[in-house]
Amino acid sequence: MMIKKTNIISGLVYIEIPEANLYIQCGAPAESVKHLKKNNIIKPTSKNDVPFETGPNAILLSDSMIQNGEFSNMSEFSVLQMLYMQGMILPNHPNNVGLKPILIGSKKQVTSQIQYIYRGNYGLVSQKEIEDCGIKSDKAKELMNMKLKFAFGKLQDANDLLKSCILENGKKEIRDEVFIQRKEYNIFVISYKGQSVEVDLNLAKNQTYPSTYTLPQSKIQREHFSIVHTGQGDGWDINKPSMNSIISFAGKLYIVDAVPNLKYILNSLSIDINQIEGVFQTHTHDDHLAGITSLLRSDKKIKFFASKLVLSATAKKLSALLNFDESEFYNLVDAHELKIDEWNDIDGLEVAPYLSPHPVETTIFVFRTLYKDMYKTYGHFADIVSIDILKGMIVQNKEDIGILQEFYDEVVKNYNQTLDLKKVDIGGGMIHGNTKDFANDKTKKIILSHTSKELTEEEKKIGLGVPFGYKDILISSDVNYDLDLITSYLKSNFSHISEAQRKVFLDFNIIDFAPKQIIINEMQDIKNVYLIVSGEVELIKKDQSKIVLKPGIIIGEKTALTKDLPTGKYIAKNFTRLLEIPIDFFYNFVNKNHLIESMIDKNIKRLFLQKTHLFEDAITYSTLNKIIEELDEIDVTKDTFVAQNNKLYIIVSGKVDVKMHETVLETLSKGDHFGGASAILSYPSPYSFEVTDGTILFSIPESILKDIPIVRWKILERLEVQIQELLDMLI
Repeated sequence: MMIKKTNIISGLVYIEIPEANLYIQCGAPAESVKHLKKNNIIKPTSKNDVPFETGPNAILLSDSMIQNGEFSNMSEFSVLQMLYMQGMILPNHPNNVGLKPILIGSKKQVTSQIQYIYRGNYGLVSQKEIEDCGIKSDKAKELMNMKLKFAFGKLQDANDLLKSCILENGKKEIRDEVFIQRKEYNIFVISYKGQSVEVDLNLAKNQTYPSTYTLPQSKIQREHFSIVHTGQGDGWDINKPSMNSIISFAGKLYIVDAVPNLKYILNSLSIDINQIEGVFQTHTHDDHLAGITSLLRSDKKIKFFASKLVLSATAKKLSALLNFDESEFYNLVDAHELKIDEWNDIDGLEVAPYLSPHPVETTIFVFRTLYKDMYKTYGHFADIVSIDILKGMIVQNKEDIGILQEFYDEVVKNYNQTLDLKKVDIGGGMIHGNTKDFANDKTKKIILSHTSKELTEEEKKIGLGVPFGYKDILISSDVNYDLDLITSYLKSNFSHISEAQRKVFLDFNIIDFAPKQIIINEMQDIKNVYLIVSGEVELIKKDQSKIVLKPGIIIGEKTALTKDLPTGKYIAKNFTRLLEIPIDFFYNFVNKNHLIESMIDKNIKRLFLQKTHLFEDAITYSTLNKIIEELDEIDVTKDTFVAQNNKLYIIVSGKVDVKMHETVLETLSKGDHFGGASAILSYPSPYSFEVTDGTILFSIPESILKDIPIVRWKILERLEVQIQELLDMLI
């Protein structure tokens, strides 16, 4: 058999055609390299006593950049593995035989990937781009010279490193009689000498790309100032998340770096994404940024803290990846610029970013807060460079490629700060840290991170490794931060009720449920309703359909109001904390305040919205209530309906034809939405919408939706598919 096909995970397939020396990675989700390693596709080998790795030499890109909210094409690490780990670009390497890695796919996806890889390699690519971030000319020139030193004197265009194979209509030869053809959207046929295989890169509904590692289910206790260690690995480690941390400060949770599989990491800790206050971003390499899709799966803009250099590099990289204007990045997150070399106050948590030499714009972070008569401090030193490598970059002339002695001294001083706790990158090589540089560090406790290797005995004398979820408490707290959450949730549920009336809820018990424990059973009497304080609850209906319920939602509410028995089963999805509210009290409270009718109506509409693709996840109770208060229910006819550009529509019943000129492109039905591209993204729509008589719609004004990241993100995903479909029609 001349073609071998291996299904790695959904959306990632490996094709081997040894006779043509062609090995194709089909699909490029984040951490593809880890999956190929886990499946023994990428493994150590050698030739002429030179060690290197096996692996793909071509990548077939998905037609969809985003699927089910996640990036489908993030080929940065796959390309790096080909160029450096396989040696395809290294001078005098036995695997450098003059072939370039090949990117295969639509013109849009190939072009975007080339620009994204370029930004991934270098970040900001000119002195002017650095100066535009407020850096003075002399310093910008030195930072550019440092970047050129890492790049061996020249920023290489990704087109010089890669070969493109653009798919249009019909067969296209990849190389040496190997052909590929798009059968239909995101489904391809690869053929060689009379044999062929089909590759389907589509994900099923609600399917996501899995992690290569399994994390224990746990929960965290919020402290006044503590660090939860949620990743000590690197971009190649199949057993651990990439280096990251969660900071608990005054009851609020912050992430340091949006690493891949961030949603899985948070779920493993029983944290909902809407409970994250913000992320501190060190730099833009994929093993530290790919999890930004999880941040966007929120109903609020997550605060994104970074230096202006890193903010700019992030916006430019995502702009290249998604082929949208840089301004869209700032529509999706709440960007906060941090001043370099200064203490920036974030509601009492102070953070100082310091420049860290790296091929892309990078800062290390030191966090501190005042405690009694001293500061408690934590340093997060991701993607640093060893002192020996840094020393070799020193030049005497500021015009030369490298760094000046003054900058070297400044970096070493920053690395050597004495802190209470420090997590450091010890990944080694040209662009990562070395354990021995911290041998004389006076910091009380050093966590060694950003490595896939086991620590040596010598390294253990300097620092230590920690398991997933391990917590260092710098300042403990006796405050029950759950009461603050409950207070805010009650306010959003009963906004028109006085605070004095709401306070009585705080006297009820807070109880915990373990994963998979039943909270309310189907068709059984209940004595309590429950406000979700933390964790997630899964509602399983009679038809086995599922709805994930988030913190702030009251479960059992409909039964309390109508006296009907529960028609579904409520199960704790992870470690879940609930406020237990006696059902009789709840009914009397609602009845006394004349809320029964409105709450039943909201409950019906909320359950309907939660079953739709647009609102099925990451939307909190309070946001759903705001949406429900703004939506209009309209009964329309074929002759009278005209879609308004400032409204999004959801079909309650009936059907809607999406038309271009007189051609029907698709027919939408119950739960589908339309009009979002023009209403939310201000994208000129080429479509018209024709309803069947008696169709009932919910219309929602753009003003209530445009600042909800998960809504924008899902509409962006749908728009990308529609644009590709239009392009295919025109070819």
